[in-house]
Amino acid sequence: RHSLQFREFPYRVNNLPSGYYRTWIDTVLPTGTRSSNFESVQIGSPSFNPPITPDIGGLNFTVTDNNALSIPIPSVSGGDGQGFSVWDVQWRRVGAIEWTVQLVPITETSFIFPQLPAGSYELRLRAIGGPLGRTVFSPLIKFVAPPMIIRTTPPPTPTTGFLVVEVLSEIPSAFSYVVAVERYDPETNTAVTYAQESLQFGDFPYTFQDVPVGYYRVVVNAVTATGLSPIFSSLARIGNPSYVQPVIPETLPTIQGAPGNIVTIGAPRISGGDSQSFNSWQFQWRPIGSSVWQTATTPVSSPSYTIPGPLAGGPYVARVRAIGDPQNSLFSWPYTFHLPNLPTTPPPTDEIYSLRYDLTQVLPGALEYVVTVERFNSTLQQMETVATKTGLQAGDFPYTFPQPFGPGYYRGRVDAVLDSGVRTVSFGQLSRVGTVSGAPPCIPVWQGGSPVSVTGRNVLTINLTLELPPPCTNYSRWEVQWRPVTTGVWETQTVPIGSSQITLPGEQDGGRYDVRVRAVGEGIRSLFSSMLSISLPVLPTPPPSLPQPAWPSPAVTNVQSQSAELRLPATTVTGSVYNVFNIVNLVPQFVASFPATSSVTFRRVPLIPGRTYQLAFRHRRGQVTSTFSDTRTVTTPPLSTTPPLPAPGEFRTTGDGAQLTARWQVNPASRTVDVTLSSSLSNGYVAFGVSETPGMPNSDIIVGFVDSNGNGQVQDRYADGRSLPSLDQSSQVTNGIVSRQNGVLSVSFTLPCHSTDSRDVPLAGQRHLIFATGAVNDNDITYHGFTQRWQIPSAVSIQCPVSEPTTSAPIPQLPFRAGPGQGQIRIGLPRTSPSGSSNWIITSRRLNDDGSFGAWRRLAVVPVGIRSQTLTLGEGRHSIQVVGDGGDRYGSMVTISPVNTAITTASATTAPRQLEVTIDLSTTTARSDNTAWVIRGRRVSRDGQLGVWDFEPQVFPFSNKYPTLRLEPGHVWQIQVQALPEQLNITQRIDLSTIG
Repeated sequence: RHSLQFREFPYRVNNLPSGYYRTWIDTVLPTGTRSSNFESVQIGSPSFNPPITPDIGGLNFTVTDNNALSIPIPSVSGGDGQGFSVWDVQWRRVGAIEWTVQLVPITETSFIFPQLPAGSYELRLRAIGGPLGRTVFSPLIKFVAPPMIIRTTPPPTPTTGFLVVEVLSEIPSAFSYVVAVERYDPETNTAVTYAQESLQFGDFPYTFQDVPVGYYRVVVNAVTATGLSPIFSSLARIGNPSYVQPVIPETLPTIQGAPGNIVTIGAPRISGGDSQSFNSWQFQWRPIGSSVWQTATTPVSSPSYTIPGPLAGGPYVARVRAIGDPQNSLFSWPYTFHLPNLPTTPPPTDEIYSLRYDLTQVLPGALEYVVTVERFNSTLQQMETVATKTGLQAGDFPYTFPQPFGPGYYRGRVDAVLDSGVRTVSFGQLSRVGTVSGAPPCIPVWQGGSPVSVTGRNVLTINLTLELPPPCTNYSRWEVQWRPVTTGVWETQTVPIGSSQITLPGEQDGGRYDVRVRAVGEGIRSLFSSMLSISLPVLPTPPPSLPQPAWPSPAVTNVQSQSAELRLPATTVTGSVYNVFNIVNLVPQFVASFPATSSVTFRRVPLIPGRTYQLAFRHRRGQVTSTFSDTRTVTTPPLSTTPPLPAPGEFRTTGDGAQLTARWQVNPASRTVDVTLSSSLSNGYVAFGVSETPGMPNSDIIVGFVDSNGNGQVQDRYADGRSLPSLDQSSQVTNGIVSRQNGVLSVSFTLPCHSTDSRDVPLAGQRHLIFATGAVNDNDITYHGFTQRWQIPSAVSIQCPVSEPTTSAPIPQLPFRAGPGQGQIRIGLPRTSPSGSSNWIITSRRLNDDGSFGAWRRLAVVPVGIRSQTLTLGEGRHSIQVVGDGGDRYGSMVTISPVNTAITTASATTAPRQLEVTIDLSTTTARSDNTAWVIRGRRVSRDGQLGVWDFEPQVFPFSNKYPTLRLEPGHVWQIQVQALPEQLNITQRIDLSTIG
């Protein structure tokens, strides 16, 4: 059992022995505790059978009028669930000893509690009877009964809800995932597309918000090198629809293949409606690219159908529905499957031909050329690939395929493989080879020139230089389709057939795209043209739109001991501001902010007497910020008299119980704060805490008491959470005095305004103050409880003077770069520790706009030898400190912008050098249908521990036998290579540790 805060999730429990476990979460609220997230987990391979336990994973409480609580009766999982006769339901108020017991017949589907008084309760249940005797009790389920509510009107019925889609296991070969949501239309008894999203694995769980009430089908497909692969299909209900649940296949159909491309389709599971009224199954299939479905029907007792074969190689799609009375079910979600190309044999004729293709254009930088030949299948009314040759160079052309080809209609395409992607070089005309019966197919043919042009920021224009064969008439429009290869989702736009070009809407993302065109008319459509491949560059991030501002002349006037007058320039940017800073050791300290206007304005800024300032300002609108202007030096004269001390602060408790009084006084000259505490609990302790946020977590706490020997103790502690604060071994508390007289415990001490201890909270600025009293047991403090702790309701301004810049030697700076996620950096760590440290302790604190620093917080503890670490910091400017447990100390100052993970630093740092490493895959054994290499890498520490993967998987064409990576020297790298679609893993270590 672990007590956690929300930010500590996900939470890991390590080193669990093999066995069966169950977990749940109790959420502690001001009104009581609520239980949720019940799960059963198997660790390893236990030697015993799983327990028989109630399955309460989805248990929900419904509160009716007068606090009558209703729960659904769960099912039983594990063992033999047959033979139980009753449910043993037990509940009691939290803190009570006796359980209230009630037996419920096993056939009941829900149980209603009697009227419960308001308060916190806990519940457990088990099944009893039969040969097994009883199950184990469920976990203790905590819930809260609210004060009694008498409803006079029914609550409003929700009209929308949300869908959460989650993929639990990542598919290594998936480039992305496509989530499709269909909504059932009861009037037409069909499912229509409601939403579709293309996601990465890190986007899950993904939530569709404001989904109207109704029944939905959710299907998730993985986009791989071979196309779309369905992962799962699920039926979901939002709210309480006014119509009955539709009859929708709940799962995908199954596909079983046999040698010779013989395929058997299995029927899916049916949910909803009256499934007993169905009398037959209807199976449909077609090649992808064809609009004609092939159909077969079997009795309902035969839930499978074997397609008479063999089928031609290529991608297919299948779907199934149940036929019956009064209505049919909906079709299942289409299932995509792929068949290999069958071995070709010469046709039974004397007509045998060879096909030869030439290279019409040599592209500089081409790694290789690929020739693809397609043949028209008159039965399926589609073009299908019959031959492919990869690895060709320009000198290999003209290229003649060695295998024979029979009569038919053929077309070829030549693609060039470049470092930036694949680009189509030439398109073969549709050619008739030998004696062919029947008219040629209607296929648009590209007529030379450049079919695709790219302008500006990836604005894509398709030049419609296509022609149709003479027999093809009655077509009125071109249907243009394009898709990113990573998603596999086609987008479509149509134009009149006389149009010379079409410009696709918007700026396209960088990456590889496929383009194809076909002609459409009234009830007719041609086949698609040859596929075009084009690679678009990744668009650069546009620079900030605000230029660097400049001071008007004169810039600073009327300098006084506590202020100066600034002249700020005019601007035409509405709704913007000028932020003024004092630049100290390259670190900007916020001074003031003023609205930017359309005229030159005079603004007075507050300054400290007797100081020299380097004033600069920058322009800001929303999230866009300009660079800093040049600086202006301003020196304020000292005050002639000593300024008065800031007013002291005071806090007193009221009411019954232990009384506490606290006072604090700021001393500007010594930059310290004197604190005095007194408590009527003379035999206990009194505590004073400082935090940047309300509550006890992340608080600097000073505790005073008299120990068992009569000696006063003043302890500096730090609270990471709501538990016993740990002792601070590097305390900066001074002048600690403890006395006990006439039943009153008095404690006084002095704190620095600007502590250098990473476990102290600086006092300067707006701070939250907390207080507590409690008992001392064996010279150790005990829990104060709920009645002996207090907090000032709002933050208190402790008027400490601004911290002076340090004059000590700077600590060594560490390099860093942008991390993999939003608000993250990856910081480089020293190779060794001069003082023999075994661990690096990494902490950070935020630089506030007023120039003060926030509290130090621990980010990570990393063994010495790990060369880098990813840190999550968030927007703002941060000071990072890396301290070895042997005394070494390093640091960096980092700024993370609010728009992206762009990083700047006040000190000059050099990006880590990288080496090009080429991997030789020329002798690797793989299958003939492999299409791509997927390569990724991670670092190995000196003691052999593996780090996280350092870069996203890189995809190379399978024809590239010498892929090149860029790796940072000074490390041992583990490289993993996968061949797709087969999950072939090759792992090898590359030692770059001796290279500087």
